[in-house]
Amino acid sequence: MKQFILFLIFFTIAGSAILFYTFLSQPHETEKAKKKPLTLTYKDPYVTKDVHNHENIAHISKSASSKTDNDAQKPKAQHRTESTPRTRVEQSHNTHIEPRPSYDRRVLEKLFFEEVNRQRLINDLEPLEFRKDLARTARKYSEELAMNAKQNPHYDPRTATVELRHFGATFGMTVIERLAYKKVYDVSRAGENILSLPLDISTYAPDGTLIKRTWRTNEEVVTDGVRRWMLSSAHRANILTPTYTHTGVGVFRLDNVLVVTQIFITKASCGYYKGPCCETTDACFTGFYCDTDRDTPECRMEE
Repeated sequence: MKQFILFLIFFTIAGSAILFYTFLSQPHETEKAKKKPLTLTYKDPYVTKDVHNHENIAHISKSASSKTDNDAQKPKAQHRTESTPRTRVEQSHNTHIEPRPSYDRRVLEKLFFEEVNRQRLINDLEPLEFRKDLARTARKYSEELAMNAKQNPHYDPRTATVELRHFGATFGMTVIERLAYKKVYDVSRAGENILSLPLDISTYAPDGTLIKRTWRTNEEVVTDGVRRWMLSSAHRANILTPTYTHTGVGVFRLDNVLVVTQIFITKASCGYYKGPCCETTDACFTGFYCDTDRDTPECRMEE
């Protein structure tokens, strides 16, 4: 009996020891929770990763929130694909450009002649007579002024400007010399009006694109030109000089600009080169002499 009690005690102690060892060898649930890594999956449009601690969770959440706010403020960029080709946007203008008309030189010259004579009649003066040799001289001078402008390296056809000057030309420094070059000698006094004016009315965009162009009629051009002359005291004086008897008008077109020259003269009846000598002490103009050795005395150039 005594032995049985000792065996029971031994068996109880051994069993308790085994249970205690088993309990110690297995971790507690709380320790499992502490030792087991916390795995969370955070998915957003920018970051997809496993987060193993609360600091990373806070950092990524803050970053994602910032990006989400920015995305709400900024429109999403449209990515170029084959189905959405990139196209260049050009600035468009509503244009109105009339075709260039043909201006007849002879019509313009005739209209200028008539309008100037109309101004003389308004002021109770005799109309001027038209002379072709004066018109040819005037036309040549208009052409020379235009060609000098075109040879300028800064010349722009869109805004063509012509330098107007009465002195200096390849065929004479003054109007008297130019007339003599053209063999017009019967002149006791001469005057000259010159003018350049646009044939069109154009409008350009800030980038230089022509958006509107209209063309003036012959009558509009002539009326504007003579009006400008009448507003200038020197040009008006030439038009309204009572002693002038003859005139000639010559025009030349340079791109969209018209150059006009009008010559006025007082016709001499004597004293000019190859003309009859005057029955006065000064039989001929300065620079000429009266050659009486001829059958009909005439003025010749002094040698």
